[in-house]
Amino acid sequence: MKNSIVRTSNHTYVFTAFFFFLLLSSCLTSNDVFDSPYGVPPEHASYIPARIAIAPCQAWPHGARFSELPLSNIVTGDLEALCKKMDAFVLDGFKNQPFMKGYSPEGVRRFLTQNNTPDLLDKSQDIWKHLPSDCSSCKTFPAFYLQSIANRQDWRMWLDTFSKSVKKADAVLLPFIGYAYQKSFNDRGLLISLKAGNAVILLVDTGTATLLWSGGRETTVNTQRLESSDVSKPLDPPPWNDLWDRLFTEDLWKDFPGRQVF
Repeated sequence: MKNSIVRTSNHTYVFTAFFFFLLLSSCLTSNDVFDSPYGVPPEHASYIPARIAIAPCQAWPHGARFSELPLSNIVTGDLEALCKKMDAFVLDGFKNQPFMKGYSPEGVRRFLTQNNTPDLLDKSQDIWKHLPSDCSSCKTFPAFYLQSIANRQDWRMWLDTFSKSVKKADAVLLPFIGYAYQKSFNDRGLLISLKAGNAVILLVDTGTATLLWSGGRETTVNTQRLESSDVSKPLDPPPWNDLWDRLFTEDLWKDFPGRQVF
């Protein structure tokens, strides 16, 4: 009888230990999923796409929200100017890079028009609409894409159509303005006018919707003045150009497949 009791206790101990191991592993995996970092996923570390189609810059889709994403309040004209800056930055990033081969945004638009799919880029925003299954707990742009967008069947069909319309491109580069906003506040007698912005780029395989690489950068600029100073003159906000100069730097390309830093 004693031996039987010992065996039962050992089995219970082993089962309990195994249960807590699975619970701990699940928690670690979940956190990794929500916090997916920028860069190259380990399983794609040695892969370099042969033909990259560069999509025009656009605002991160309004419906694709997650917990750590600030709200934007940038006006349309400033957003368009920012996207032009980003398009120029992305194109410049391909110069003198022998292992980075891509079609420009203008070339992409031309191919889409020639293949009777001129509104395909606009349709992508609709496909990224909010769904109840979206990962609201995700904390990064790559995590949200992987958990909420990559497995959507209509997105995979969009990528297939896009590839066929753009010279069978095996990857699409998607530049986004993640967010951009300005605000003014009083910090214990110090008046502050602040602008903040984020840029994110996703490199997506057109055949599988796999995320091959992602890059992101965020920054702020501000002007400030003591509350006791001359109040007859309003505190001017910093110019958007100051923010863009800090936002579009080489760090945004960190670990891009095949990119050489000279």
